[in-house]
Amino acid sequence: WDAHSLDGAMKFRAVSGESISTSEHASDLNFMPKKVRKAVKCDDNPADGCEDFPDELTYVTVGDNIASLYQVYNVSTPIDGRPAGLDAAGWKIWAANECHEMCVMTVGCVAGNAIGSTTADAFAFTCNLKKSVSDVYMSKKNKPEHLITGFIFNSYYDRKSKDIKFHTAEMIVE
Repeated sequence: WDAHSLDGAMKFRAVSGESISTSEHASDLNFMPKKVRKAVKCDDNPADGCEDFPDELTYVTVGDNIASLYQVYNVSTPIDGRPAGLDAAGWKIWAANECHEMCVMTVGCVAGNAIGSTTADAFAFTCNLKKSVSDVYMSKKNKPEHLITGFIFNSYYDRKSKDIKFHTAEMIVE
């Protein structure tokens, strides 16, 4: 398999993309400690975006990379092992969850980012898996056709919270 293909990596680990949710967000997506959620006026469930700006939240973790994997989803000719007939909204949830699932199955992975874009005919993204996190950058500048989201496993954050800084366009929360 291509070492940078998310499809190949999932297949190697015997996971079908069809088993990954297209409607429920992984609970670690857009993880923010309570202090940060309050400062950016986000609700208690940032996994699905913030209530006041659900489609505009961007969230990127910065740290040491384990791997960067790519994937393209063709709307008219889906590939075996992927859910068929997804619209852009369903694909964005599925792609973020697939990246999260890949991190769960990768030794040493503690966080990641799913960054991509949609067009009428195809959706594509890169899944960046992290072995550490030093910073998280957030903004309210996302566009509906873009996927810019990430996650930190709660267990990692609990151990390293003093070393992780959360940044927004307006402030730094330490």
